[in-house]
Amino acid sequence: MKNAEKKPSASGGSGKSSAAATNAEVDALNRRALQHMQAGRLADARQLLTDALGMQPEKAETLSNLGLLQAIEGHVDPAIDFYRRAIAAKPDLVEAHFNLATALYGQAQHAAAEASWLKAKALRPDNAEIHFSLATLYRETGRESEARQSYRQAIDLKPGYAQAHHDLGVVLLSGGSLEEAGQAFEKAIACQPSYASAFYNLSIVLKRDGRQAEAETAQRKAIALRPAPQVEDYNNLGILLTESKKTKEAEAAFRQAIALDAERGEPHGNLGNLLRDAGRYSESEVALRAAVRLMPESAELHDGLGLLLYQTGRFEAAELAFRTAITLRPDFEGAQSHLRALQHDLNSGADEQVPDGA
Repeated sequence: MKNAEKKPSASGGSGKSSAAATNAEVDALNRRALQHMQAGRLADARQLLTDALGMQPEKAETLSNLGLLQAIEGHVDPAIDFYRRAIAAKPDLVEAHFNLATALYGQAQHAAAEASWLKAKALRPDNAEIHFSLATLYRETGRESEARQSYRQAIDLKPGYAQAHHDLGVVLLSGGSLEEAGQAFEKAIACQPSYASAFYNLSIVLKRDGRQAEAETAQRKAIALRPAPQVEDYNNLGILLTESKKTKEAEAAFRQAIALDAERGEPHGNLGNLLRDAGRYSESEVALRAAVRLMPESAELHDGLGLLLYQTGRFEAAELAFRTAITLRPDFEGAQSHLRALQHDLNSGADEQVPDGA
């Protein structure tokens, strides 16, 4: 499953009764600068904000928007400095706290980012984006209970928040709450029918629930909705087709995944297992060895290669592959079972009862 993207928000200025003319002019400059930023005219935005800063050097909204401009341009440290200056000038400027948190999060300063988002939440508790951002931080740092709570708070405030429904589903799926995860993905789709990732994750839920045909339908829908082909989509489709005994279609899906990114190990491994089980041993070995090269820490791939070697009579190499799998994952019952079968055959001198890929 992919992390949630957070974009800096903006401050538009508020105008005060004192020095009304200057305030109004500075606020107008800020508004125009924001319009230029939204249109990608960053040089024009910078000039307007520079003019505004010259008129009121400590105007918090101007400082915050200069931080926003720096962030858009990828200059994180200057952006952080501007946000902090804005907060010093106006401690209750929510946008500055929010954007500071976003910048800190991007720098992996998670504790500082959380503190800034919590400050923003205290100032504006009814803002769904703040709750969503906190939830994402909690999810990415392994605090799943807090993530679920914050996603639900975001949804309570904004029931049509498709990404919050989706990301709540990701957390629920990770925690094994299959039914609730499926409901969350379905709600995300109801809010945004073109949400490809929600269909992809729904297909995973449906597969685990044994609803194979529905899972395949959801995965095909995800593929149709993507603006560009994704390795994960075709790899997942290949797995579904393999389990439905649609071997030719599964092979085509895995090969499509490999064509999209030949450096991803999973599709090579899945293709290799499929070809091995179809008796196409030479092609299988090429795919499985590529998978092991790309993912040397995968116990499953070493076990899959071991089965191929076992089935083609290369017992010493098979034993080494099974032992490697067990070393990588000592509780791997499948590899242990395959090793025991191999040792039994070696000890008995029999080679006709070679296990399949189950």
